[in-house]
Amino acid sequence: MAKNMFLYSMIVVVIIAVISVTFFIQGNFQQESTPKFNDEESCDSTNPCPEGEQCYAFPGDDAPVCLSGDPCEECDSKNCVLAESDPPLVICQIV
Repeated sequence: MAKNMFLYSMIVVVIIAVISVTFFIQGNFQQESTPKFNDEESCDSTNPCPEGEQCYAFPGDDAPVCLSGDPCEECDSKNCVLAESDPPLVICQIV
C-alpha cells in the first residue's frame, strides 16, 4: 500500500513538473507577427524551390515560400523555432 502511494505521489509530481515547464516555455517564447511575402515564389511538394533555396511556411501566409539562408532572418527578432512539418513551419519568437 505504501509503495503504491509513493508511486502515485511521484506521478503527480511529474505531471505538475511537465505542466510548469510547458507554461514557462510558453511565457518565454511568445510568437511575434509573421512576415508577409508578396513577390517570393511559392512552393510545395509538387512545385520545388530553385537550387540553393528551401521551402518554408509561415503562419498566416497563404502559401509556403522559397528562401535561401536562415529563415529566422525573416523574423523581426531574428529568432524562430522550426516546427517539424513539410514544409518546415517557421514560428517567429519574441525573446
